[in-house]
Amino acid sequence: MVTSALRPPPRAVLLSALGAFVLILAACAAGPDMPPATREWLSPYAEALKFVPPGMQSHWFASRSYEAIDGEPARSWREVYAGRDFEPTWDIGVGPYVGVSVFDYGVGGALLEEFRGSATEKRAAVGGCPVWCSVEQKLDKSGARSPRESWSALVDDRFLVTATSEALLHDALRRDHSPRFGSLEPLPVVPSEATDLVLRELACVPPPMDKPPGTNPGGVSGVFAFVLPAAGEPGQLFLWAKDEEDLSALLGFIGLRAKDLRPMPTGSGRYAACPGTPLVCFVLFGFSVFV
Repeated sequence: MVTSALRPPPRAVLLSALGAFVLILAACAAGPDMPPATREWLSPYAEALKFVPPGMQSHWFASRSYEAIDGEPARSWREVYAGRDFEPTWDIGVGPYVGVSVFDYGVGGALLEEFRGSATEKRAAVGGCPVWCSVEQKLDKSGARSPRESWSALVDDRFLVTATSEALLHDALRRDHSPRFGSLEPLPVVPSEATDLVLRELACVPPPMDKPPGTNPGGVSGVFAFVLPAAGEPGQLFLWAKDEEDLSALLGFIGLRAKDLRPMPTGSGRYAACPGTPLVCFVLFGFSVFV
């Protein structure tokens, strides 16, 4: 009997191939490589991260709250900042960059009148979401003032999404993104009590030749988690860097030295007492910021 070489494969082979394909899809959908504790820490930011387009070089996650005061109820929210192409600043505040921020106030927690002030211009809605634009005049290197736009939208009375351009806001509002963290993966174990986490992947970004003095060191990557001060104790800053040179550059910028560090009980990171506020995370978020 002659058997055709095109005979269909056995059912078991088909099922095996299908199973392998499903496993590959599951691995792709699993998202960034990280320990279970870090995945749990980041899980409350999952919905906000859907607004963050890929390709960002630095991400900052923060949890904020304030107590009830003067008739105002207590409030808590989460913040995500993501940016790339950071430039030196020649004015107060952050220099030009490309990025988005997402504030998550919880279901029904954000009202339009809270955010759209008199200095903003209403623009065409996107997908039913109200959109507005504000323009701030900033000093450039020559000393002249130039406009810098900020585009914002309110989504589901929950998310305040802001981008550095109209096109980037439209991209963010697609709400279908799943960012990755490149060479920083696998991420380290983040302490459960941390309020802030910065994932800064800037190792391939050369420092600008003409950056103002005192600005952030360029070309240096790292992971930083901040624990707020409590009960009279200073806060703690947990740091992870690929080598001693990067660690020294970042420590020098925030006023710490290697001798201030202690090894973590588990993992490869180190930590130090860090008086102050999570502003240190803001300083470490960008490429050349001035606070």
